Amino acid sequence: CQEIAEASTTNGTYLAFDVVRTQLGVFEFQTFINQRGINHGRDSGDIRLVGRDYGNLFEASYATLHNDERNYVYVGGQGEGAERLVVERSDSARINSSKWNRREYFKDARDLELQESLEAEGDAELAEKKPKQIMTGKLVDIPGMRYGIEYGFGDILTVQAFGFQVDSHVSSVSMSFSQDKGEDLTIYLRGEL
Repeated sequence: CQEIAEASTTNGTYLAFDVVRTQLGVFEFQTFINQRGINHGRDSGDIRLVGRDYGNLFEASYATLHNDERNYVYVGGQGEGAERLVVERSDSARINSSKWNRREYFKDARDLELQESLEAEGDAELAEKKPKQIMTGKLVDIPGMRYGIEYGFGDILTVQAFGFQVDSHVSSVSMSFSQDKGEDLTIYLRGEL
């Protein structure tokens, strides 16, 4: 289930799952598409802001991930061998900016016969395989922005950092308790630009 959810999220559709208590002694396996909780993002009408300026974001990081990037796509249509229709689509700006330069991918589209359809398929693959820009951070409670009250696990919050504003999921929450510190929550956010 974790691999399926990760693959779906990597391919552009946020997917999460959980075993949720629906009543006393009754649990249900549930899946969540686009968000696990409530949307408090930029376009929600109920925006919840996170950032250093608000005092509730620490250990923020921003990275561009190129590990699954492809910037040159061959799309094979109908036919066989030398008779097979193959089109090439590329993004020269990404080829020139990548430290690996040209990263190729072959898309089998033998069900398509028109060159325009193959070109559209190649353009879609280029868009899907662009570098991923990820922002993460640790969220701390402040008055008016407390876990379990104003937001919860799986909710979408708007993070402002590094000159970006990103709708991010509350992706993990862990709790520990010690005699000296009492209850300690560790809450992480993850969003993709």
